[in-house]
Amino acid sequence: MFIYVLRRALYSLPVLLIATFLVFCMVSATFDPTAKLAASRDAAAARERMKVELGLDRPLLVQYGSWLGDAASGDFGKSYRTRGDVVKEVRPAFWNTFQLIIWGMYLFE
Repeated sequence: MFIYVLRRALYSLPVLLIATFLVFCMVSATFDPTAKLAASRDAAAARERMKVELGLDRPLLVQYGSWLGDAASGDFGKSYRTRGDVVKEVRPAFWNTFQLIIWGMYLFE
């Protein structure tokens, strides 16, 4: 039984890496955190400064590697929208999702 669980856990690692990479790519392609600066007077320079500050001037694989290393240590970064800690913002939603999973397993098993 232990070998089965270990094997399944090892199989899930590449799936998690691929899923996080795909989501990272999709968010990078569809969301520009510097878009708010487009209306400012010094838009081009301000956007470039912010891209360098956020690390968006680096290649996508380097950005993903940096994010993955931080995420593995528990640091999911700051929200572009609220500037708050992402973990603190996701925690209430995670708790609700966890409860739904537990109740679903209990009711439908």
